[in-house]
Amino acid sequence: MKLTPRTPGTHWRDRVGPSFVSDADTLRRLRAALSRWRLQERPVTAGDPAPPIDVATISRTVDEALDQRTALPEREWVDATVFLLRGHLELLVREYRGTTDTSAVRQLHRDAYALLELGRRFTADTPPLHLYELMLALATTAHAFLALHQKGRA
Repeated sequence: MKLTPRTPGTHWRDRVGPSFVSDADTLRRLRAALSRWRLQERPVTAGDPAPPIDVATISRTVDEALDQRTALPEREWVDATVFLLRGHLELLVREYRGTTDTSAVRQLHRDAYALLELGRRFTADTPPLHLYELMLALATTAHAFLALHQKGRA
């Protein structure tokens, strides 16, 4: 009997590759099942530490938003960056555990909440310059919160 060498996986040619679900109903059921499975595997308790904040990603997004530009960037990019910055700012505001004794920190919190509320009201009909100004304000506020977060961890 003579063995013929095979390339791994050549006998799988007739099989169809993995296909992914695209309808919303099935995706919802899969997400619910996955979350139930995660909770069964290791339940979350009140004493669990919060996951660390990804400082590098937030810094990169803020730096990209605050880059000097001679022209207004494309609307799609500004929309995506505003979405990311809102998420970063919500995370930073929620996770900031420093003191709010100084008036500057309290004002920063008020500014963050006002910008997050303002960002919820913007639609596709919002003029591009207004959205760009919101992006700059979100980036500046996120940068200030990131500095507070890093100062508190040092």
